[in-house]
Amino acid sequence: MATNGKGTTYEAFEASSVVNRRMLRQEELILEMTETLSRMLEREKITKTELARRLGKTKAFVGQILSGDTNLTLRTIADVTDALGYRLKLEAVKARAKKGSALRKSA
Repeated sequence: MATNGKGTTYEAFEASSVVNRRMLRQEELILEMTETLSRMLEREKITKTELARRLGKTKAFVGQILSGDTNLTLRTIADVTDALGYRLKLEAVKARAKKGSALRKSA
């Protein structure tokens, strides 16, 4: 990854504004969710067609979900994971504190 002398381009973009940081968090979550759903499909050997049937939706809808092209609601995620025989649990992790930040825990 390219650097700008102050870290990676990713880190520079992330630090450039609150809007950019939030946009990165959104994209990271979309990617993590779509990859998780794809792994569940593979693990259970369920096709997109079969998942669509279980959801009462079209194969195109399932394709949109798995590509990250649609805004997934919590209800849709719950429906999809249930249709695959899973229950999703979320975990929130504290974002890295900036160096010198007053919120950073000392060792």
